Amino acid sequence: MTRGFVTTNMPQWLPLTRQNRADLVAYIKTFSPKWKTLKLGTPISIPPESRLTIESVLHGRELYQKMDCWKCHGAQGHADGPSAATLTDNKDLPIRPYDFATGSRFMCGVTNRDLYKVFMTGLDGTPMPSFADNIKPAEAWDLVHFLRTMQPLSTPEAALWKAWVASHAAELKPIGPGGSGR
Repeated sequence: MTRGFVTTNMPQWLPLTRQNRADLVAYIKTFSPKWKTLKLGTPISIPPESRLTIESVLHGRELYQKMDCWKCHGAQGHADGPSAATLTDNKDLPIRPYDFATGSRFMCGVTNRDLYKVFMTGLDGTPMPSFADNIKPAEAWDLVHFLRTMQPLSTPEAALWKAWVASHAAELKPIGPGGSGR
């Protein structure tokens, strides 16, 4: 509730105090009987972010290829991958993948930690799965570093990437079918 959900009708509820938001969540939970018996899960443990290096960005790029992220998000992060048009939410309504190339904040936050949580937990109600069983925590940080290079922001990741690509672009293979990501 605090951050809202980008590309949905759920706004940020920052004008409400923390206590008001907690009270509102408690009230909304009364709408469903499952909240009376549902036990809290174990909070996700987020390790410290790994050091940003060109190697971490390149490894993140390889993971973007290997984990088939490009199939939904597109080779350049424009949400135009071959599977993008087929995606639906949990009510079978069409849903677009996140467009990294135009987005300035993620669907569920703005920080690298927020993006890390998306990889490790997935997004309920969307086709975005959890990758907790498929990638190690350090790899998730590498993927975060690469995805930050796709955003139209002045991030440390983007600055490092632009400087490296200026003299190494010929070394990169295209992302997509048959590509290696590096």
